[in-house]
Amino acid sequence: MGTFDKPVVLLTLACLGTTLGSCAHAGAAAPPLPKPAAAPWRRLDTVAVAADTAWVTARGSLMTRVHRGRLFAVLGREPGKVHVQVAIGAKLRRGTLAARHVRRLGEADVDLTAEALRIAKALNPHTHVAACRARLDALAGRLAAAAAKADSARSRARLIGAALFGPEGFAYEHGTKRLDLVLERRRGDCVGLSLIYLHVARRLDLPLRLVTWPSHVLVRHDDRHERFDIETTAKGEVRNVDDPLRHRRGRAAGGIHHTPLPAPRAIGVLRHVWGTTLSAQGKWAKACDTFAGAVEINPRDVEALALWGAALDQLGRHAAACRRYAEVAAIDPGHEEVHIRWARALTQMEKRAEAAQHYARAAVLRPHSALIYREWAAVLARLGRRAEASDKLHRAAALAPWHRSQTDALRRDILHKE
Repeated sequence: MGTFDKPVVLLTLACLGTTLGSCAHAGAAAPPLPKPAAAPWRRLDTVAVAADTAWVTARGSLMTRVHRGRLFAVLGREPGKVHVQVAIGAKLRRGTLAARHVRRLGEADVDLTAEALRIAKALNPHTHVAACRARLDALAGRLAAAAAKADSARSRARLIGAALFGPEGFAYEHGTKRLDLVLERRRGDCVGLSLIYLHVARRLDLPLRLVTWPSHVLVRHDDRHERFDIETTAKGEVRNVDDPLRHRRGRAAGGIHHTPLPAPRAIGVLRHVWGTTLSAQGKWAKACDTFAGAVEINPRDVEALALWGAALDQLGRHAAACRRYAEVAAIDPGHEEVHIRWARALTQMEKRAEAAQHYARAAVLRPHSALIYREWAAVLARLGRRAEASDKLHRAAALAPWHRSQTDALRRDILHKE
């Protein structure tokens, strides 16, 4: 997701433009979707800047200065240097850091609870971090005691769930992500509840890791002998990794999805969630900075890249948003939502021919969306391609007859103007 120098992004755009152009006209057959490129991203090391300040360089030139504690995925190594991707404003650049200025992070070096409470404090300055930590430690102690006598990892996981969602009174609640609120309300979404499991796992020495799906996370046990998932949104139900219920989460997405993440990389997921919260509050500039930090840790986090693009769009930085969308499509060609956002950004830039191409791809990926066909029709009409626009409006009306009044209004607006 983020080793894209300018020539690579331009090549991506050119290839997508050529591919999509063939299906932008009515009736054209859609080309098959390219497969996401296989890459050795699943076991990326994470490093923290250990010097007070360090320089990221490229081809012998200084690019930007970074400070102690900043985290990066290691994309490659050479003697005395590590390759990283750094966000400089809204741009992503590949560069190197001196190996002596960074330290590798292992599982024991990362406290996800501390990171989650730091984020909670940033979102709500009144958060009492020490009290929250004490409450979580006490909860973890009780859950660990309830599970300690089990004779297998699955039994321990089930006992933790039985206690957490039973006597402890916790329940799933969509949207409650901040760990302080989860502890206070005894309600949490998949992120907050998963953090509790990970905190308990450290006491019991259980090898649990965070796993992401599009718009979802869970925890997975994997000790090389036994693998299973814990679905925190279903009262801690223990499921096989290949359980058919996984298909409820939609397509097989690219990027970091479906991959157990070590604790250093799970920090990137927490920052991604932080950026989502900032976006929901309309704090677009802060959200961009937060998504950038998430992507520096997980360069193939397609959802963070896509949401970063959406935040840039809100700031009116449509060209920068399109760069994010290009990076998403290069990693995960089947990400239909990004083509819709990409098309809208291009429309804002009055690049309607390119926008029509991305609506064409979105229609291939999401063929039953009347909204895509209506927006596509509006762009085609502005290009003077009225017959094609009319065809798309017919398709939209057929897909959503209950929205026929909207479609008819659009037809009058865009097709019958002088």
